[in-house]
Amino acid sequence: MLIITRHVRFFVVMEYGFASSFICWMPAILYKTSYETIGMKLLTNEFEYREWMLNGYLHLDEEFPSLFDADELEREMLRRAPKEFPCLAQVVEGEGPYSPPSIQFIYRSQIEEWAKLFGIIS
Repeated sequence: MLIITRHVRFFVVMEYGFASSFICWMPAILYKTSYETIGMKLLTNEFEYREWMLNGYLHLDEEFPSLFDADELEREMLRRAPKEFPCLAQVVEGEGPYSPPSIQFIYRSQIEEWAKLFGIIS
């Protein structure tokens, strides 16, 4: 039997079997409902990126600290970092119902191309 309940920013998944039982805390970031209010975010520098990742994407604070140690968190932030600043960041739903969301960055060159298509700039 699998039971999923929502607890503030985390979902609790409990599975009960014949010989064992376990409780797994999964961050709410794995579910699209936690991203309904994020939208796009303009990131002008690395500090804003880190702030957005910790608070807006990972939802980490003193009440809900990271499950990763500092080195693991730093590696993950560097792995997901944008190629350049400024950029727009947005969370994109996974392809399937159980796929985790991903981060998409939109850079200045793409916005300039769109502005040309809309006739805003020539």
